Amino acid sequence: MDIDTVPADLPTGRSFLMDLYAESAMSYMTQTGATREDFARVVVKNQRHGLLNPLAQYGAAMTVEQVLAAREIVWPFTLPMCSPISDGAAAALLVSEDFLTAGAPTVEVLASVLRTASLTRADRVTAIAADAAYEMASMEPDDLDVVEVHAADFIASASAN
Repeated sequence: MDIDTVPADLPTGRSFLMDLYAESAMSYMTQTGATREDFARVVVKNQRHGLLNPLAQYGAAMTVEQVLAAREIVWPFTLPMCSPISDGAAAALLVSEDFLTAGAPTVEVLASVLRTASLTRADRVTAIAADAAYEMASMEPDDLDVVEVHAADFIASASAN
């Protein structure tokens, strides 16, 4: 986000970006009929997956009711619906061909993009970035098996459709 577009009256107790994500979530809810309960089900599933990884930062057996009853950050989000700044990670080891051992698995990065959007298009920034990556890689969504997308909440990646 461009520093010139940061609101002058920042909320206290949370990142103002959560307000932008909340607006995006409400737009998504209007367009698709999704509910807060649907969002809570995503949290329950992700927390359950975290339990399966002993190195995961978070993981819990939660219910939809617990997620919805948690402290509200900004409607429609409760605390478990928001990622902490320390959540998520990706790493790539770049080496010369001389360093590779015979038969070592390799990955070719076909695209890596970073995009921003104005406040009026904040709900579309993930889609803008995805479109640029697909074009760069000469691929379509159905060509992919795995995609890593950074988002401070799940709605940013959900709105990339």
